[in-house]
Amino acid sequence: MDKRKAYATFLLGKTYIGHLFSRLAVWKRGQGYTAFKEKYLADNFFELTPEERISFPDFQKCINCGICIPSCLFSVDLFNDELPDPENYACSLSRPLPDLWTSIDNIYRCTLCGACETICPQGVPVTEIVRFVRRKIGQIAPELVPYKEVMTNKEKGLNIFGERPAPFVYTKRPKPAHLLYMGCLYSSKERDAGQRIVSLLDNAKLDFTIMDEGCCGRPMDTDGDISDNNLNKLLDANIRTVITPCAQCYGHLKEKANGNFTILHITEFLSDANFKIKTKSKVSYYDPCVLYIKHDIYDAPRQLLKASGERFIDINHDKSLLCCGAGSGVGVLYPEMAGAVSKERLKPFKEAGTEVLLTECSYCLQNLRRGVSTNDNMKVYSLSEYLYMNM
Repeated sequence: MDKRKAYATFLLGKTYIGHLFSRLAVWKRGQGYTAFKEKYLADNFFELTPEERISFPDFQKCINCGICIPSCLFSVDLFNDELPDPENYACSLSRPLPDLWTSIDNIYRCTLCGACETICPQGVPVTEIVRFVRRKIGQIAPELVPYKEVMTNKEKGLNIFGERPAPFVYTKRPKPAHLLYMGCLYSSKERDAGQRIVSLLDNAKLDFTIMDEGCCGRPMDTDGDISDNNLNKLLDANIRTVITPCAQCYGHLKEKANGNFTILHITEFLSDANFKIKTKSKVSYYDPCVLYIKHDIYDAPRQLLKASGERFIDINHDKSLLCCGAGSGVGVLYPEMAGAVSKERLKPFKEAGTEVLLTECSYCLQNLRRGVSTNDNMKVYSLSEYLYMNM
C-alpha cells in the first residue's frame, strides 16, 4: 500500500472511531439532530413539514417548456426586464432550498392568480411554490418580509390598513341566519361600495348580521392561515351560511371552512335569489381570477346580468388572461405595477364600447378603477353595488 492510500485509510479510521465516540457521548435522543440544525442555522437550512415533503416532488416537475410564459402579463408584456416569468419561479425556486431567501426582490410581486397553472402540461403548482418560498423567508429571514406592519395589524385584530372601521349601517335582526363578511377593502378603502352592498341586502330584507372583522389572513398570503380571532368568531356565532363580496376572503374562508359553515360568494347568493340588473348603459363583467380560476364561478354573475339584454357585452375570459394585477398584496405593495397591468386588462373593454365595467372582487374593483383615466368613458363598480344603484 502506497503512502497516500495508507494516509487516507488512517484518516477514514480516525473519523470513524471519532464518530463512534461522539455517538456514545450523545445520550439524549435527538440531540445530534439538534446540534446539526444549530451548526447549519447560519446556512439557512430548514425543516420541511410532512405536508411539504408530500408536495415537494410536484414542485420539481417543470420541464422548461415555456408554455406558461405568455400567461403572465407582469413578466412578459410590462416588466420583462425586471421580473422573472412563471417558468423561472418553477425552476429556480423549487431546488436550492437554502438560497430561497435570495428571491426576496421578486417573490412578493407574484399575484398568485394561477393563470400559469391552467396551461401547464406538467401541472406544476406555481402558486404553491411561491407560497412555500414566502413561508420559508418568514422563517429564515423575517426582517426581509416587506409587510411586517400589516402582519402586526392582523395579529392585533385590525384590518390590513391598521384600522378598525366603524360598523356598517343596516337593520339588526334578533336571530340572523346569515353572516355577511365584508373584508378589509370594502370596510375601508372601498367603503362607499361596501355600504351599498350592505344596503342592497338590507333592503331585500335578508336576515343577516356583520361581525367585528379583522383581516381574514389571505391578502398577503404568507402562511395561508386564517386569523384565529375571525375563525373563532364565525364558529361562536353559530351561523351556518357566510356570504362575502370579497373574492380573496371567499377563497380563504372556503379553504378553511372544514364543513363548519357554508361559504357563498355574493354573486352566487344573488343569482340563486333571482336578483337581476337592469341598466341603460353598456355593461361588461370582469372575472376575478380567484373566483374563476380557483373556484369556477363564471355563470352566477352572468345570470344577474341577463336582464340587461343587448346592453350586456360579454367578453368571455380566457383563464390564462385574468389577473388584474393587484392580488396577493401586490396592489398594496406595488401600486404602480398593479396599475400598469390594470390598464392592459381594460383595453378590450374600451374597444368593445363598455360604459360600465362590473366586477365582484374588492381588489379588482380598486385596481381597475386605478387603471381608468379621467378621459375614459367608462365607470367601474362592484356588481352588487351597481345592482343597488339600479334597483
